[in-house]
Amino acid sequence: DSSTLSGNYAGDYGGGIANSGTLTINNSTLNGNRGEFAAGAILNGFNGDASLTVSNSTLSGNTTQLHGGGIFNEGQSAIGNSTLSGNSGMTAGAIYNRLATLDIESTILNRGELGPNILNEGTVISHGYNLSSDDGSGYLIGPGDQINTNPLLGPLQNNGGPTFTHQLLPGSPAIDTGDPNFTPPPFFDQRGLGFPRVVNGRIDIGSFEVQ
Repeated sequence: DSSTLSGNYAGDYGGGIANSGTLTINNSTLNGNRGEFAAGAILNGFNGDASLTVSNSTLSGNTTQLHGGGIFNEGQSAIGNSTLSGNSGMTAGAIYNRLATLDIESTILNRGELGPNILNEGTVISHGYNLSSDDGSGYLIGPGDQINTNPLLGPLQNNGGPTFTHQLLPGSPAIDTGDPNFTPPPFFDQRGLGFPRVVNGRIDIGSFEVQ
């Protein structure tokens, strides 16, 4: 919670975290991590025996040679109100979902230099209001989902709060296009106290709320 994991390396899987239990990530940033063969930032699960929840968080600039620059999921994963940007892997830049279930909502997927945002060999359930810079491999078909759309993100930097974030730039299609029925909690965006989660009457997509 409200933490940063940056610049870590694994010679095989899970550059930032390898989880085989129950893992919850809130209000945090994982950036610049590398898993050599898979899971630049997070490896979740071994044959389905793990649970991952990512909320109000940023995965940025994580890399792998092959599968899942951001997340390699073999368990149960739920991602919400988060920003995955600039993650790279040959088969999947942001998320490789293998024989597992991925629930995703209100999340930005901004493609990195290598690999599509999603490679799925299991089940992907979109609960809507996601924004992907590519076609999301055809899985982002929930209400309010936007595909092939540039989210217009600023660089990963100190925008306030204890962790670095990607600011939504003026004109970003993520501004005020999140779930119109959303009500807190969470009461704040990734940056915490002083940065309300809903401004102008409607939540933004991703982990950053324009104030």
